[in-house]
Amino acid sequence: MSSPQQYTRVDVFVNSVLLMEEATVEINRKSNRQVVKSVQKDWAGTSEGAKELDIKITSGVPTAGFELDPGKYIKTGLYVTIQLGAAGKVLSSTGSIMDDSLSGGVGQESKLSFSFSGSYSDWE
Repeated sequence: MSSPQQYTRVDVFVNSVLLMEEATVEINRKSNRQVVKSVQKDWAGTSEGAKELDIKITSGVPTAGFELDPGKYIKTGLYVTIQLGAAGKVLSSTGSIMDDSLSGGVGQESKLSFSFSGSYSDWE
């Protein structure tokens, strides 16, 4: 029987400010490689693509106001730096907030989600 252990959480910083209301974060690193096929070889290999990092963050919305308003970054195109801390490592990327959405309903907390696309990064 294995021993129980503690598991990490993911802390999110936008422009060096810790998001205190962050509820979920999803990280997708993409190689964007293209499959190369040929008549004789069938699947011949892959060609390099432009690597990227996509992040989706969902936060609670206090009645006092938004902790971070993604709209100003969507409107102006200003770059942001997002840092994620987990398991003693940090992943950092600079890029753009691409879109956001707000949801809420009867018996549900209000949630603000936004999507980020930026430079590929490794956990360091």
